Amino acid sequence: MLGSHSGFQTRVRQYVPDVKTNHCMIHRETLTAKTLPASLSVILQEVIKIVNFVKSSALNTRLFRNLCLDMDAAHMNLLNHTEVRWLSKGNVLKRVLDLKEETTEFLKLQKRTHWHDLFVNHEWITRLCYLFDIFERLNTLNLSLQGKDSNIMDFVDKLSAFQAMLDLWRNKINGGRITMFSHLCSYVEDCEISISEALQNDIATHLQSLKDEFSRYFPETTKSKFNLVRNPFLAKIDDSIPDNHDAVQEDFIKLVNDSGAQTLFPRVDLPSFWSSMLGSYPIVSQISLKLLMSFPSTYLCEAAFSSMLVIKTKARNRLDVKPDLRCCLAITQPRIQKLVDEKQHQKSH
Repeated sequence: MLGSHSGFQTRVRQYVPDVKTNHCMIHRETLTAKTLPASLSVILQEVIKIVNFVKSSALNTRLFRNLCLDMDAAHMNLLNHTEVRWLSKGNVLKRVLDLKEETTEFLKLQKRTHWHDLFVNHEWITRLCYLFDIFERLNTLNLSLQGKDSNIMDFVDKLSAFQAMLDLWRNKINGGRITMFSHLCSYVEDCEISISEALQNDIATHLQSLKDEFSRYFPETTKSKFNLVRNPFLAKIDDSIPDNHDAVQEDFIKLVNDSGAQTLFPRVDLPSFWSSMLGSYPIVSQISLKLLMSFPSTYLCEAAFSSMLVIKTKARNRLDVKPDLRCCLAITQPRIQKLVDEKQHQKSH
């Protein structure tokens, strides 16, 4: 639907050739998180099969819940894996590790020998712990990209920091250090074992492939083009504006030598500053505002859909949700009591 060759983007460009488009950066981060070497992908698939077995029938679900209750577990159920949910893999792995003893006992009672042996295999569990640790990190990044009042610059900062951490983790794992992966480190210390060389190589390979995928999905993570918008008084004209844009360069020089603008800049946020400069320095302000106005993700749209699902239930007796949805999504808090008081009460017959 949004394809750049024959979809929505192409249709819009027929009328507005200079329009800027941006693929949802949260969606791209989710696609990047799917990168797994075969040796680790097998672990994830086995975990999903085990969860599906436990939750495949009402009988298994009840038996597992009763077992968790008898063993004083922190949770009563495992979580299903859902491909379309961004945080699903991390949440599934977390619950499986939280209920590791209960799951092992349940598989033993159900005589699922193959799966039971996996849960008592140190090599398999260490790989499972690493998967949870890395997906937990990816989920933390995903959640940090969600929220209102975000812009592309904030996203680029967080993505650049995560890519730098991938390099740091890879260097540490090549040196035999695993302290950055808390659950893997705790399991290894509790069991008094060490990670195998094969797992060490798989982790290093996975971290490198993640770094490569981030670079492929996010080619725009160069920060120099944001210098003008972030702080025009510290930006260099050669780095921020190409040589062939004379009008922009002249507008930029006038702005950076405006003492009133220098005084205002640290007192307000970036959108307010550039909006106030629009009348005096329109060319450079329009460039900055276009960057600040672009949506880096579809978070607001997804949040609106979630609100609509809550409002439009099967018990609802009217199809039109526009007034209720507008009330739900509006920044201004509605005065519900005043609206109710203005309605005519039903008179008794």
